Amino acid sequence: MRLVSRPRFRPVFGSFLLAMLALPVYPADFHVTRADDPAPDGCQPGDCSLREAIAAAGATPEADRIHLGSGLFHVTQGQIQVLGTVEISGVGSDQTRIVGATSEPVLAMSALTALTVRGMEIVNAGNWAVSANGSGAVEFEDVVVPDGSRNVSTSGAVGLSFDVVIRNSRFGIDDHVACRQASGKCHVYDSEISGGVATDGAEVSLKVVRSVIGPATGATLNGIAAHGTAAIQVEDSIVRRALRPLYLLADGPAVAPAAYVSRTRFLHNHGPLTGDRPGIVNLDEVEIFGHEAAPNQQLPAAMMIHEGPTWFLRRSLVHGNRGSGLEGGAILVLAGGRLGIANSTFHDNGFQDSNGFGHTIAVYNAGSTPAILTILHSTFHRGPGLAANAAGSVLTVRGPAAQVVLGNNVLRGTCEFGGGASITSAIGNVEAPGGSCVPDNGTNFHVGEVGLRMGSLADHGGFTHSFEPDPGSFLRDRADPAICQLGGLDQRRYIRPGNGEPCDVGAIEAGAIPDLIFADGVEG
Repeated sequence: MRLVSRPRFRPVFGSFLLAMLALPVYPADFHVTRADDPAPDGCQPGDCSLREAIAAAGATPEADRIHLGSGLFHVTQGQIQVLGTVEISGVGSDQTRIVGATSEPVLAMSALTALTVRGMEIVNAGNWAVSANGSGAVEFEDVVVPDGSRNVSTSGAVGLSFDVVIRNSRFGIDDHVACRQASGKCHVYDSEISGGVATDGAEVSLKVVRSVIGPATGATLNGIAAHGTAAIQVEDSIVRRALRPLYLLADGPAVAPAAYVSRTRFLHNHGPLTGDRPGIVNLDEVEIFGHEAAPNQQLPAAMMIHEGPTWFLRRSLVHGNRGSGLEGGAILVLAGGRLGIANSTFHDNGFQDSNGFGHTIAVYNAGSTPAILTILHSTFHRGPGLAANAAGSVLTVRGPAAQVVLGNNVLRGTCEFGGGASITSAIGNVEAPGGSCVPDNGTNFHVGEVGLRMGSLADHGGFTHSFEPDPGSFLRDRADPAICQLGGLDQRRYIRPGNGEPCDVGAIEAGAIPDLIFADGVEG
């Protein structure tokens, strides 16, 4: 008997079903066509408000895009709840504006929401543009939140993971970007944040790249502040007019990963870079200029070094700063503090009043915990308003537990010591006019100021200005060769001689050539 086989529909149907399932899922697009904010009754073609579009997007399982044209779009019925993965895009921050008219945030993110806001200005006097209410992520690109409005609140994500990313945006002075979540990101790129950036979560990474932090006029509390032990990176940026331009804190003794600040200028701030976060803080190619510490704070103007972190200042310029305290016009190193300085220039630092100790740097240690300061291949030039014999125009050291090492430095000014303090080690230094900092003993030298022949503070290459000794300078080829090898690259990242060959005293190696590997800031 012949058996008749059945048609094989099932495999064909199964293949068809698998093919259907494999098709990509495209985001839905919703176009906002109404500028007002009526009671929602669905997003219809030609009749869709922003609130209705966001509600429709939240009802779909896939990522969605909401488009706004140019003009004003009003939010008057309270906050708009955002759910899911949503992108809200305008034509540009100079053409599309959302105006909130309630005491609530404009956009309130539900838990597990990923929101992108792009190409618009958001105005909401007295409350936030965006608030988080659970874990999630928000990204701003080409967004303006003007003065008088607040930007983003992560208070609803305290104890949770949340990412904040800001690109090519401008936020006003009335609120700082405050990342209060427990973990995640707080990253700023190519933006201007007038109110400052702060993290307050143990595992929130902080990154600021090619951005301006702080207002053009007036003042703000925080420039860049971090409370936690996550990674910190600041590069190619400006921090200005902040009471706390760089403020690094942590709870407990856990050592944080190194913080990196490079090619960044701290300008006209009202207090020092400081903090107690354990770990290394690397400042490389940094300028600190025009700081005037708040008179009621009694602070140094540029840096205050507490016990906890180890600070390194390399290839930098610290100039024109005025402290408001009695110790350290620019920099104060306290008991337990650790600061290493290399290939850097200090010029015209001092006090708002002239009765302080250590116009440039003071090391003050009244206890038994050492305060450690090491300075190599750097140039110190007292302020032009100070007399040649003004006490402590370069350095003041007080207290027997202070440990100060000086190597291959130009000391154009004076030093002062008290309370049993002294220089721990000094070699290869040149002091002018001489007699108060280091001995004239054949390994250190005293010369008249005219013999330095350093010229003026100017652009001699590199990220910051410097003094370059001319061919007749006493500083040429006078440095200790062993420390020359430690110097490596001068303030400009120009190559110093090695292999025991003599090099120049101070921050600059005259006649040197650039290090081509790092000339553009990138290795390789």
